[in-house]
Amino acid sequence: MTARTKLYIAGAVLLLALGMLLRPAAQRPADTVSSAARARRARPARPAPTHPSPSRAPRRAKDFQSFAQLALKGGFPKLSPEEIDHHLQTQNRSADSLLSAFRLSGDEAYLTEALAKFPNNPQVLFSALRLSSDPTKCLALLESFKRADPGNGIGNCLAAKTLFDLGRNDEALAELLQSSGKPIDDFTISSWQNDEEAYLSAGFSPVEAKMTSLYNFAKPAIIGMRQMTKKLDEVRSNHAAAGDDVMVQSMRDIQLEMGSHLQEDPTVVGVLVGLVIEKAALKGSDAPEAFARIEEIELQKKSMNDDARKVTAMIETSAVPENDWLLYFDRVKLFGEKAANDWLLGKHPKL
Repeated sequence: MTARTKLYIAGAVLLLALGMLLRPAAQRPADTVSSAARARRARPARPAPTHPSPSRAPRRAKDFQSFAQLALKGGFPKLSPEEIDHHLQTQNRSADSLLSAFRLSGDEAYLTEALAKFPNNPQVLFSALRLSSDPTKCLALLESFKRADPGNGIGNCLAAKTLFDLGRNDEALAELLQSSGKPIDDFTISSWQNDEEAYLSAGFSPVEAKMTSLYNFAKPAIIGMRQMTKKLDEVRSNHAAAGDDVMVQSMRDIQLEMGSHLQEDPTVVGVLVGLVIEKAALKGSDAPEAFARIEEIELQKKSMNDDARKVTAMIETSAVPENDWLLYFDRVKLFGEKAANDWLLGKHPKL
């Protein structure tokens, strides 16, 4: 039985008990009822609102640990169509709310609506990449995205990946050169915030809404950039075999910059992808600094993975106060997951 089902059953039992308590009063003789009460009953009923809102009572599990344990096993709560519709109404079907509705339901109709209403919104265009796996359509969308958000390097990087997949290596490298100096942003922070607000509107407690929005969020674009590393290694090796040292160093610089930008990602996943890309760029270099940095990267990856596992284990226990989890999830959004992990583990070093 799910936590939501238990809550519905508990609500039904509560309503039944309430009805039994009120029944004797409803059966009293009419002459015992005060004139004031009769006057109140005689008043005409208020008309129902045009769009009645569903109950917003908190949909809590027995406690946060019960909720967290279920969530960490993949049992993230889903919003009902009525709850999603309520949130969309309160947000006037904004671009942010439509994108949240798409992420939380998987219904592409919300994304299609967002694209029709907000065709120049960078986040909408970025999300619309999920509508098709056709590389030609993806490239067209990415061109629109780059015009809408020219300072975001993720458009160039994703275009480069698509071009590599098509075998158009020279065009792909040109896209990567155009990404130089630009941060790489896949809109993780804004998506977290918008999804959290959707859960709050459905009556979830703040800590449940924060946790679910953070841990139920996928990063396919960043994972795709990790897959591009193999292609970059292959092209760089071909240039090295041809004796084109200038091109080899140029590609290495591109990879190093890409890895550096990704290490500024708010998630541990993004940082780890950045470290992997940086390590790939350093391979093949004879410089002592490169060997030292590769060893350092391996230590960083192990430390981050170990810390993430410790935090996950702490979520499953009741040793950390719920208020600390509220602070932790806020710190993830403000400073990044790695910094938040450092803070939590520093505050509770014995757990």
